[in-house]
Amino acid sequence: MLRSTGQSVPEAQPEAGFYEHVEQGYDRLARSYDDEIGTNEIGLRMRDVFRKALMSVLRPGDFVFEIGCGTGLEALWLARQGLEVMATDISGEMLAQLSEKSRAEGLSERVRTRRLAAREIGALGRDFGQES
Repeated sequence: MLRSTGQSVPEAQPEAGFYEHVEQGYDRLARSYDDEIGTNEIGLRMRDVFRKALMSVLRPGDFVFEIGCGTGLEALWLARQGLEVMATDISGEMLAQLSEKSRAEGLSERVRTRRLAAREIGALGRDFGQES
């Protein structure tokens, strides 16, 4: 609701095919994502800050959702810290990379995946409880 006019803000609708385009783009990027994006100096610095903030409030055994997990750089790190992770992404190929890595590291019990677009996260509330 806009205070100045009292009118509702119309809900933005993406162009037809937008989410399919996003999914396809990330599917294509999945195999090279860690090398091309995961090693970016700025991304590494941001990841370090993010991880410190998370671990100041999370403890081993806690359950977390990661929305838009990509290849699982954070999901795997969280699992290594002893957390249980439900990792979601729109890209099936990104999730395949994460699943492969979690099996290789013996973390499959701590990392679960679901193909889900960020706009669909309400489904997690239905499955895990609204307080999640």
